[in-house]
Amino acid sequence: MDEGRWHDALRLFEQSLAVRRQGDDLNARADTIYQIARTHHLLGNLDKARIHYRDAMRLYQRIKNTQGIAASKTALGRLMIQLGFVDDALRELEAANEIYHQMSDERRIAEVKQVLEVAHHIKEGLPA
Repeated sequence: MDEGRWHDALRLFEQSLAVRRQGDDLNARADTIYQIARTHHLLGNLDKARIHYRDAMRLYQRIKNTQGIAASKTALGRLMIQLGFVDDALRELEAANEIYHQMSDERRIAEVKQVLEVAHHIKEGLPA
């Protein structure tokens, strides 16, 4: 998808969030904030992505949505690697990994394991 279409998607997510904020469905609101974060991440707006991932995670924590918490932590881990904050990335990814183990989500466990390996290689100065 070209960048212009991502900007269009971002505008639509932001409009959706304005509507979601008027309602009581915190899960839908958190999901929309997560999608805004993901879109910022894809566009390279890393600071905005970080803020929105954290906002989504706080809402997921408030409503005890473990899948959302783990997804946010995984995304934050990936983002922290890009920003060069490998220790922060490892903390987020290890927390996500623990949640996915509790959920017995083998696919997500494998996904996080790969990203954890990349983070460990970077921390040790090895090629990722």
